[in-house]
Amino acid sequence: MSAFLRRHAPALACCLLVAFFVATYHGAYTTYRSVNLAFGNKAYWFPFLDTDTVLSAVRCLRADVDAYVFNPCDPQLRVFTYSPLWMGLTALPITEAWLPWMGMAWVLGYLGALFLLPEARSRGAALAMIAATCSSVSVYAMERGNNDIVIFALVSLAAVLFARQRKVQWIGYALVLAAGLLKYYPLGAMVVALRERPRRFLGIAALSVAITLLAIYITWADLVRVLKSIPVGQFYTDMFGSESVGRTLVELFGLPKWVHPVTRAALSFAAVAVGLWLGLKGRISSDVARLTDRERSFLLLGSLMTCLCYFSAQNIGYRAINLILVLPAITALAVVTGRRGYRWLAAAVIVLLWTGAWRYFWEDSVMAGVGLYEPKRYVALFVRDALWWAVIPVLIGAIVALLRDGPIPQAVLKPLGLARG
Repeated sequence: MSAFLRRHAPALACCLLVAFFVATYHGAYTTYRSVNLAFGNKAYWFPFLDTDTVLSAVRCLRADVDAYVFNPCDPQLRVFTYSPLWMGLTALPITEAWLPWMGMAWVLGYLGALFLLPEARSRGAALAMIAATCSSVSVYAMERGNNDIVIFALVSLAAVLFARQRKVQWIGYALVLAAGLLKYYPLGAMVVALRERPRRFLGIAALSVAITLLAIYITWADLVRVLKSIPVGQFYTDMFGSESVGRTLVELFGLPKWVHPVTRAALSFAAVAVGLWLGLKGRISSDVARLTDRERSFLLLGSLMTCLCYFSAQNIGYRAINLILVLPAITALAVVTGRRGYRWLAAAVIVLLWTGAWRYFWEDSVMAGVGLYEPKRYVALFVRDALWWAVIPVLIGAIVALLRDGPIPQAVLKPLGLARG
């Protein structure tokens, strides 16, 4: 496979998939619905439903209707639960006619971000990347037009800039900060600044905190209402995160409510402990040095984004697109080290990205006649959560390995005898 295809085939394949869905939506709607369902995506009757979450709130607010309390402009009457900063769009004369154009613009931004991914190291790695970019999660995110694809694009561009000269890295920090202000959890990704010298780190931290506090001050009244309205799904929905296992034990198996937080805390502690060991003592600490700057940058930001969303809240399935950011580096590690563990890790990531297809095939086809609260109906759910808890510690290890050589982490690790020699 040529270098051009190793670099661009994953993004081009996704472009072709989008073209197929656009063509079938307009010319063969039944096929459009059926293929979406094969991907595990129960498509709404029109695309970009989640884009309309934002635009419908804009339309209501422009009509003096408080979309934070009641949103009759939304087809599902969903109140607005995203960052109030999105409501800066009220400055534009947005109507219902804007939806397909805005949704498609977000999808094109996502497709553009896929072209920024590091080049695959081998034919097999390129095929793995195609499986990722054309996965259930990717289709779900684009069909809904959720603003997570906008965040994905911002973070991808930031990853490219962090791999370049220092003078453009400030733009990368600005993009990550913007992503955080628009979606909350990416704010934690600003820890990438720990790689900087103390003076530069303090400058970045001070400016970021100041901008964040200003945004909070400006949007405070609406922000408080939004945070109280963030939805929480039941165990059998497509939501994933550190809460999932504990919530399943309580809601499906009828265990006491205290089992939920205890299980979450225990699994989280174990994942962090294993991740710290992998990053400080495990092979991954030396293996990441064999990656290119671009691969390391995407691995760091992708791991941060994935872990931050996983531990901070329940996440609708499409947010797993953050795993696409880490896959180029994982496949590269499999190629340059020959270690079987990285191949298994890449396989686990791809299986997670295709969760929608195989999980709903099991639940809606194989287990179609089984009751909603019968455990065997959710075998696929149990497998999904087990895979997540297997992948997360490795991503934590990658974060530690990629940050540990910064001046500030080294100063902390040296007294503990954990600094690199």
